[in-house]
Amino acid sequence: MKKIIYLLMLGFVCCLPACEDVEVGYLETENAGYSIDTLSLYNIEERLVEYKAYLVKFNELAEPINEKIDELQEEWYEKDDILYWDYDEPMYELGEQIENASGAEKDRLQAEYDKLNAEREVLRQEMQGIQNEQRKLRNDVKQIAIDMGFDSAAQITDGVSKLENTLKYKIPWVTSGLEGVKGTEPMSYSIVEVRNEKPENAELFRKSLSIMGGGRMHVALDVEAPAGEYIVSIAIDNEGQHAVLEDAFTFIVEE
Repeated sequence: MKKIIYLLMLGFVCCLPACEDVEVGYLETENAGYSIDTLSLYNIEERLVEYKAYLVKFNELAEPINEKIDELQEEWYEKDDILYWDYDEPMYELGEQIENASGAEKDRLQAEYDKLNAEREVLRQEMQGIQNEQRKLRNDVKQIAIDMGFDSAAQITDGVSKLENTLKYKIPWVTSGLEGVKGTEPMSYSIVEVRNEKPENAELFRKSLSIMGGGRMHVALDVEAPAGEYIVSIAIDNEGQHAVLEDAFTFIVEE
């Protein structure tokens, strides 16, 4: 019996070093990366001046068209009132009367109903024509924006608003989150290195750079680093694991 106990104790002691070798958690970064791994940083104030100039030019060209669209809309509303009160409502009442009528009276009511229906169809076609004309005019407005280099008019107006808010609230530049990372939570992210052809510029840029949860990086709006490319490597850590993503992201500070 004592021999069995000694053997069990010996086996337990032998297992202790093996337990110390067991890894804590896991971290997989083979497929890690940013879906968009480049971000250009430009002068917000200069860009706002450009957008406002675009907006002025756009409004000058589009205003007459938009006024015509509004006029057509008012005309459509007027016809819509006529459609309801002069045709839809009377025709509904006639329909009920026709169901309860018979003989000559029913024929008379049906003839009146058919007359109103024919007139209603003419009015409906006119309203459809108004909508078609409005659609064409809206496409003309969109084409003005496209000719100016934008996807739509909203891109110009929203661009001005976004830039104004960015300046007002000093909103930093923000990257997307890092994708393709698998591992035990919680994970932490850190900046390992910022590279530029001039080390002093890289250090200056790094002072404006921070990294948050999910690998999202922020660059202060008032970044002082001069124009150029800044290539960033980041580290990912969790319990017992560490990985470095070399040259994970590139920031381009424009002139």
